[in-house]
Amino acid sequence: MWSGCAAGVMSLLAGVDYTMSLIAFYASASYFTKVGSKQKKDLEEDFKPGTRSVFTCSVGGQRTILQVFSNCGIGFILSLLIVLFPEMDPTSKYALRISYICHYCVCNGDTWASELGSIYGGVPRLVTSLAKVPPGTNGGLTPLGLLVSFLGGSFVSVVFHLTVGLTGAAPVFSNIFNAFLVGGFFGFTGSMVRPLSVMNRNRLTPSWEPPCSPRFILRRYTKL
Repeated sequence: MWSGCAAGVMSLLAGVDYTMSLIAFYASASYFTKVGSKQKKDLEEDFKPGTRSVFTCSVGGQRTILQVFSNCGIGFILSLLIVLFPEMDPTSKYALRISYICHYCVCNGDTWASELGSIYGGVPRLVTSLAKVPPGTNGGLTPLGLLVSFLGGSFVSVVFHLTVGLTGAAPVFSNIFNAFLVGGFFGFTGSMVRPLSVMNRNRLTPSWEPPCSPRFILRRYTKL
């Protein structure tokens, strides 16, 4: 809870556009986390409805610093830099702004894919060999999961772009279509990286791994 509040306060200090992007991620991801609780319970032995948070990725009430850091830590640091250095050169500020929004596009796209693709996507196929695997298998992809990952990333970037237009802040995207495509690309990329990063190369593990698990965090932010 405190981690989410800290990220929210720092985003608000950075600007309304950052805050709305964070709200778009938190609200949509929280909603889809609760969708299909019964089906997720059948896939996940330790799943408890209402205990998983998109900020802490707590499963069964267990939380770690790395789990908190993956979803709100990066955004907090980026918004902190924007607040501390308001007079930075335009190129550096643009880089921070696009990094902030793309970070939450990745988080949201991966969350939508994980929460919806695993229960409504049908039989997934393994990302490395395209072999059919049981739902919930690490490394499994479904067409629905890939589609909603694109839409999840686009949702955050479009909200950001629309807010920028209303507040008169410096634009990041040239138009709403550009925002839709860029956000969707990073949301889609996030959902593709997660299966590769959480796969057990020696055997398939039919269990859900949070997109902000320590192993996923370390691999995602060292490879991208």
